Amino acid sequence: MSGLTVYEVRFGVGNCLHYGVFVQTGSDGAGMLMDVRGSVNAGGKLVFNSRSEMLARFDMKTPMGAIDEHDVYTLENVCRSVDPPDTQYGTTSLSGGSSPICRCSEWNDRVWGAIYSSGIIKGQCLGLEG
Repeated sequence: MSGLTVYEVRFGVGNCLHYGVFVQTGSDGAGMLMDVRGSVNAGGKLVFNSRSEMLARFDMKTPMGAIDEHDVYTLENVCRSVDPPDTQYGTTSLSGGSSPICRCSEWNDRVWGAIYSSGIIKGQCLGLEG
């Protein structure tokens, strides 16, 4: 498979694991992470985020396919177009109030459907790394 490898990635500890989309753009493992994160400035709502990152940072990295180099920003736009869950805070019976709920996995499930539907993935990888 040629092109840039796109991964589903996971990182974090405890009950709140975080998921995202990572495209490796450098031979040293450098690339771009796209995910949604809670924002205090947005009242706890999840917002789309895109930033430079290193592949080695992630606990789990599953190669999902490859894209052409010129499709990196198309991938970013596809990810940005998927609405994040409204908020990552909610009420639980145990807490009796507001407690953090990790909801990035909901966005992650929907974003992969959008990525595959866009047609930019040039093959599908099977298997699990790291």
